[in-house]
Amino acid sequence: VCVCVPVFRLTLCCLVVFLHFPLVNPKTAPGYLDVVKNPMDFGTIKRKLEQYKYATHTEWLSDMYLVRSNCHLYNSPEHMAVKDCEEVFGFFEDEFDKLRIMWESARSPAKRARPDTSPS
Repeated sequence: VCVCVPVFRLTLCCLVVFLHFPLVNPKTAPGYLDVVKNPMDFGTIKRKLEQYKYATHTEWLSDMYLVRSNCHLYNSPEHMAVKDCEEVFGFFEDEFDKLRIMWESARSPAKRARPDTSPS
């Protein structure tokens, strides 16, 4: 999950600009809980990260993409929230890919292999 924290922080920075992602209030989003059966928000994800609730990075990614899915589920494709969501997740995916590549290269056997010091 270590690799998740920097990506999540970068995503949160981006979200400062996109204030369309607060916890959904059923009073301001009529029928939201009728449409979205499994709500998720960035505040909950942040709290779960801080409390070490994720056993794997795939659990964390699942929650991240649930936010995106719920946005698409509730809003029409042309709604500004969907457009902002796609922009945020484009940024998120780019940053996550960079960190994933760094993590995988650091774990590759070639990086860990010791040089051959035997006499030739």
